[in-house]
Amino acid sequence: MTSTIGITGANGYLGRHLTNHFLNAGWHVKGLTRTQSADSRGESVIGDIREAETCTKFVQGCHVIIHTAAYVHRVAQTEADIAACFAINRDATIALIDLAAAQPTPPFFLFVSTVAAIGETTSPYAVSKRDAEDYLHNLIDQNKIQGCTVRPCMIYGTNAPGNLQSVIRLAKFGFVPIFDKGKNRKSLLFIEHAVAAIALCITNPEVANGERLTLTDGVSLTLREIVTTICNVLPNKPYVISIPLMPVKYMLTLWDGLSRLSGGKLPKLKQTFLTYIGSAVFSADKFIRLFNFQPPYTTIQALSKAYTIDEP
Repeated sequence: MTSTIGITGANGYLGRHLTNHFLNAGWHVKGLTRTQSADSRGESVIGDIREAETCTKFVQGCHVIIHTAAYVHRVAQTEADIAACFAINRDATIALIDLAAAQPTPPFFLFVSTVAAIGETTSPYAVSKRDAEDYLHNLIDQNKIQGCTVRPCMIYGTNAPGNLQSVIRLAKFGFVPIFDKGKNRKSLLFIEHAVAAIALCITNPEVANGERLTLTDGVSLTLREIVTTICNVLPNKPYVISIPLMPVKYMLTLWDGLSRLSGGKLPKLKQTFLTYIGSAVFSADKFIRLFNFQPPYTTIQALSKAYTIDEP
C-alpha cells in the first residue's frame, strides 16, 4: 500500500520541491493549495488553510503531514497584516494540528517553522510561529500525536524568494551593494539540503519525534563571500560595491518617519535593511548529530549551482 503524505503550501517554493521529491520516491502526495497544483502527478485539495472544511478533507487519509504554508516573505506592518499573520501562522496551524490529532491513526506532523522562533521573539512572524510550535510540542508531550519542528534558516536556490533573489535583481544593473564591507555573517540552507533533511525526518520518525531541529548548510559565510560567489557565476559579472553604512541608516530612518506619517501607505524599509546587514548565524549540529547528515554541497558550491543558470 502506498503511503500518503500531505503537503500544505504545495505550490510554494519549498512545497514544490518536497512534492517532486516524494512523488519520485513513490509516495502518494496530497497537496493543499490555493490554486491547482503545479505538479499534476499528485492529488490537489484546493482551498484556504484557514477553512475548516478544506483542512478536514486534506487531513483525511494522510500518514504524514508536512506543513509549509505560512504568512511569509512580507512584513506584517499594519494591524490587518498582523492579524493575517497570526491567523495563518498560529491559528490555522493549531486547527490543522487538532484535526490531525483527532484522526483514528494520527499522521506524523512535521511543522516547518523558522529560525526566527529561536530565543527572544518579538516580530509577529516569529511569535506566531513559536506559538504554533509550542502547541504542537505540547500535544507531542501528551502522546496525542507524533511529530517534529524544523527551523530552516534562509533557503536559497534557483528562483527562490527572499533577500538573495534581490541580489539577482540588483545584478541586472551591473552592481550589487554591500555595507560595512560585508563583514556580517549569514547561515544559509540550499533547497536540496532542506528537502533531504525533511525527508530524513519523515523516514526516521522515531528519531525526529519531539525534536525542534535547526537546519542550515552547516557553515556560515560573510555577506561579501555570498554576494561575490553569486556575482562570479552571473553572465554579466556585476561589480560588488561597498557603501558606507551610516548615511544609508540615516536616510532610512527619515523614510520610516514618512511611512508613519503616511499611515502605512509607504512601506517601512529600515528593519528589512537591518536584517540584510546584520549577522544571522545558527547551528545545525543537533540535526547533523542525530541523523549523521553531511550536506552533499558546500555553501559555495551550492550558491554556484543555484545561480549559474540565472539570467541577470
